[in-house]
Amino acid sequence: KTYHAEVQNDLPWSLTVPAADLAAMGDGALTVSATVTNLSGNTGSGERDIAIDAAIPGLRIDTIAGDDIVNSIEINQNQIISGTSTGIAEGSTVIVTVNGVEYRANVSASGSWSAAIPAADVANWPAGELNISVTGSSTSGNSVSIANNITVDLSSVAIAIDTIALDNILNAAEKAADVTLSGTTQNVEAGQQVTVNFAGGTYQTTVQADGSWSVTVAAADIRNLKDGDTNVSVSVTNVAGNNASAAQELTVDTAAPTLSLNVIAGDNVLNSAEAGADVVLSGTTNAEAGQQVTITLNGKTYTADVAADGTWRTTVPAADAGAITDGTYTVSASVSDIAGNSTRTDSALLVDVTAPEPLPAGHAFWQ
Repeated sequence: KTYHAEVQNDLPWSLTVPAADLAAMGDGALTVSATVTNLSGNTGSGERDIAIDAAIPGLRIDTIAGDDIVNSIEINQNQIISGTSTGIAEGSTVIVTVNGVEYRANVSASGSWSAAIPAADVANWPAGELNISVTGSSTSGNSVSIANNITVDLSSVAIAIDTIALDNILNAAEKAADVTLSGTTQNVEAGQQVTVNFAGGTYQTTVQADGSWSVTVAAADIRNLKDGDTNVSVSVTNVAGNNASAAQELTVDTAAPTLSLNVIAGDNVLNSAEAGADVVLSGTTNAEAGQQVTITLNGKTYTADVAADGTWRTTVPAADAGAITDGTYTVSASVSDIAGNSTRTDSALLVDVTAPEPLPAGHAFWQ
């Protein structure tokens, strides 16, 4: 949401965010951004990260179309309205209402939700301010809702940014390589200059005959990007002097998830009785809920989904366990987070299913 405040004579400013607005967001991290423009037209900005930790359910809406502005290019495309929730049960439904039309989205184990708006519906969005509302029910059965306004700007001159790195997330591998930024323009002549601001640098490229543009940012230029949210902005001016700009949020996530494998069968030793029954493989990870853990044992692969509390669990059927002969085996587990960063852990499992041979008849021990 956007709030306004006036600068006072001695330069401070302040505003009050209604309690209802904060409560609707629920628990979690927040970034507060502020911008100001002086009489000469110079603009300054600042940010501060805060967190809400009040054990309250809530909903949040992610930035739409990269900058909460749908331009005359994006008005003809599918749009994704997504967000997060706290205190709302996995699998429950939230209702997203846009321009009088309702869309349903399911809440995932991590609390995220996403609704796809078809291009045919987006094309009906009127120019100006447009309200997006989301409602759901908490685990206690109470209604939870939030609403944000976006702007539909149907100016004839426009520029848009394509999805970056397939999902607008830079993982460790992608950050270590060159990144291509691209997009399209409307009513801008070929050869006009596009200015791209990213990772503290400014890059120039030109509009192609089909209206597209692209620029490659070298890996060396982005190595200092820290994990978290960052921004790509672009601007262009046509021959007649009309300008357009756009922005896209991008998340940098280069940290590999943690992954552990619990002790198997109580002591990492599988005896004949344990091998005759199902064997549980389990562990923990900080990969997002719903991500899949892949486990291999004795040439066979098993999978488990990460639960909301970070645990995972799968079962090796008794038939598979019973087919394992004496020896030491490596149990390998791997998982990737949503960003695509992966990690692996191994554990040794001793299998001892052969019963000891009986003593020969008449044999005795003396102490």
